[in-house]
Formats: sequence, C-alpha cells, structure tokens
Amino acid sequence: MEATYRQVLEATDMVEQCQMELSATASNLACITNLLLFLVRLMTGMSMEEANKVKSALSPVVTMAMEQVRIFTKGHCTIKTKC
Repeated sequence: MEATYRQVLEATDMVEQCQMELSATASNLACITNLLLFLVRLMTGMSMEEANKVKSALSPVVTMAMEQVRIFTKGHCTIKTKC
C-alpha cells in the first residue's frame, strides 16, 4: 500500500512538472511567433492590414488544451486524443 502511495505521488509530481514545462514551451512559442510576425512585417514593409492577414494565418495564440497530444517518435508523429 505504501509503495502504491509513493508511485501515485511520483506520478503526480511528474504530471505537474510536465504541465510547467508545457506552459513554458507554449509561452516561448507565442513569443517566437510574435517576433517572427514582427520581423516579417519590418522586412517586407507590410501595412497593418496585410500584417493582420498574415497574423490570422500564423497566430501567436497558443492554447493549453490537452484534447490532443502529439507524440513524436523516430521520424513520425502519432496523434493520441483524450477520451
């Protein structure tokens, strides 16, 4: 019983760590996407209207939903969906 309790605690800690890493990664992705959009706008001399069209196609908004989790292994991607 004690071993099971420790395993549950370890699993909980691992999930919390993964969630923190996911949050940090999502934040980094959003920042990088915003920077990319800004640089493209500067390099091309786009108007705000044109930049907004590009932004709508390459959104910097990152959702933290866990409905879909992608697992990358050995060059291919497997998509698992939450039931």
